[in-house]
Amino acid sequence: MRKNKIIKAEKINPRSWLYWLVIPLTFIVWSLWPQPQATWELRMDESLLDQPATQSCPLLNRLSRYDFIVKLPQRIWNTEQTNLLLTLQAPRDLLFLSVNEMNACSLALETNLVVSNLAIQPGETLIEPFVGNESQIFLYAVSLRGTGIARGEMWIVAKYKPAGALNALRLPLFSVPVEITPVSILGLPPALVRYIAILVMLILLAVFFHRRLREGR
Repeated sequence: MRKNKIIKAEKINPRSWLYWLVIPLTFIVWSLWPQPQATWELRMDESLLDQPATQSCPLLNRLSRYDFIVKLPQRIWNTEQTNLLLTLQAPRDLLFLSVNEMNACSLALETNLVVSNLAIQPGETLIEPFVGNESQIFLYAVSLRGTGIARGEMWIVAKYKPAGALNALRLPLFSVPVEITPVSILGLPPALVRYIAILVMLILLAVFFHRRLREGR
């Protein structure tokens, strides 16, 4: 009778092992959970087109019909990289540019990301010609340099040059505030947390099945 009681006490309770597996699984899901983003939808101030200098560039009129959509992270996992995105969204009823509009001036868009404690790829400044017939994308890859909060601004500037002019003119359009908070799990980067959690799960499963095999003998 005493021997039977001892054998019964050594039997595995599958439910208790399931509880232990939930812990590392929770850490894995937590490390993979997407971080929140801030979205800014901007439209160019049409009063900027009333200036004599801007009236010499018809492409600015077309640019004023575009939506500027900025998506930037509010939190970043330590040691991991994420994207900061500016989409220049063209309206659906956009007509093709005429030859006169194309030849009247040249227009480019410049984005300048001035943020402390932030590693930026390919660099702080991106410049692209304004196509005027479709949507355009400006893409930054960013990661934190340290454990502090990254703060700064993203400047969006139109650079235009009327036909025959010697120098391009700069027209500041927007200044978007940027604030990114670092995130970690127990002070560890998420990739390391995932590896540790997977290793713990494998060890628990190995011990569980080993004991089940011993019970089946």
